[in-house]
Amino acid sequence: MKKRKIIILIFGIILIASILFIGIGVFLNNISKPQYIYSKVIDIYKNKFDNYIKKSNDLDKKDKYSIETTIDFDLDSEYYKKSTKEEDIKKYNLIKNLTNMDTKLKIQKNSNKNTGYIELTQKIKDEDVLNAKYYITNSTKYYFVKGIVDTYINDGSCNYFENINSNNTEKDNIDYIYNFIIDSLKNNLKNEYFETNEENNNYVVTIKIDNDTINSILNNIQKDLKKDKKARNILDNIDKNILKRKINKEYLDKDEYYKISIYTTKILHKPLKYKVQKTTSTNIETYLYEGNENKGVLYYSKDDLLNYKIDIELTKDEIEANIKDSSNKKIGEFKLEKDNYNTTINYVFNDGYKKIDAIYSSKYTKVKKNTSYTNIKNLSFKYVENKETKLNGNITMTSKFNSKFTILTDISKAKLKTNLSEEEKTNLKKIYENTKKKLER
Repeated sequence: MKKRKIIILIFGIILIASILFIGIGVFLNNISKPQYIYSKVIDIYKNKFDNYIKKSNDLDKKDKYSIETTIDFDLDSEYYKKSTKEEDIKKYNLIKNLTNMDTKLKIQKNSNKNTGYIELTQKIKDEDVLNAKYYITNSTKYYFVKGIVDTYINDGSCNYFENINSNNTEKDNIDYIYNFIIDSLKNNLKNEYFETNEENNNYVVTIKIDNDTINSILNNIQKDLKKDKKARNILDNIDKNILKRKINKEYLDKDEYYKISIYTTKILHKPLKYKVQKTTSTNIETYLYEGNENKGVLYYSKDDLLNYKIDIELTKDEIEANIKDSSNKKIGEFKLEKDNYNTTINYVFNDGYKKIDAIYSSKYTKVKKNTSYTNIKNLSFKYVENKETKLNGNITMTSKFNSKFTILTDISKAKLKTNLSEEEKTNLKKIYENTKKKLER
């Protein structure tokens, strides 16, 4: 009897050990798959990125708000100012006209009344560069462009607000589509895209990104969006054609492609370093990052020659990077600092030929929770090349948010899009081209 119990005990131990080893084998097999490794890395850096763009809940706009924004340019260029080349003269005229331009943007939305309004006005002194309005009400969209049409144009039905209510906000919809696309991307990284090998005792998984791969992945993401009822409804209500458009484009030049490699440990496949290699008809550029999501070193090489070495440290609210040349001499630095209401970025670079100084700040003031605030974004910069200033100046964007407002516009004389003249249709298609001409003259 005792012998039988021992046999049963031994058999039980063997059975448990077998199950345990099978489980470990399955686990190790799964974590070694290229799709799993890339998905894990995408999640790590997505979470890191999401943290840096996160703002205070006090700034939530909910679904009733008005944002009035002014954009001011103060730019100059000693290089383009003295150039006699036709293209450089156009660039200087653009710089000068932007500096003299008065730009105002108004965005208003009231989901309770299913209404939305956007107005953009750009003027140089008393001359209109662009004056355009877009309005949604009663599930119908309208637009107006001064100088092309004399009244609003009825552009047909619009169900943008259909999926927005007290239980499902605009932000919820944006977050849903954003996370859905990320998940779809991970699911559509097929094994056939990858190659694996071992290098210096590391397991290496590489994916080649060319036009065929990009189009294949994007087409599969589009198919997933079509299959998902909620995603399809959200996107259809923005634009009914957004999921009907064919994806077959040349995103890269003919001889251009990228190879993205992740180096991991052999057993548990912990990521150790990442390499992105860009190949064109003229050269090969390589970005190699050794480290983790908190600290590491980035190396940039061109045709196997090291150009820059960048020490990077990432904490919850900061990013610091020190840039060194191939001889380990410090030639620049980058620093990002943020809290719930403020973000500041400082960037300096000087390798003897190019010199860049840039300061960006975003500050929220006069904050009344979910009611009103003012946000001021400012970019100050100077770009010098071969001791000549190519571009310098300031760009300031001041936005005033308020939850108490009234949308005022008149669509009583709106005409149907089908009633536009051929001249009006042609001029509408050339808005960007005509605006660009005004700014370059």
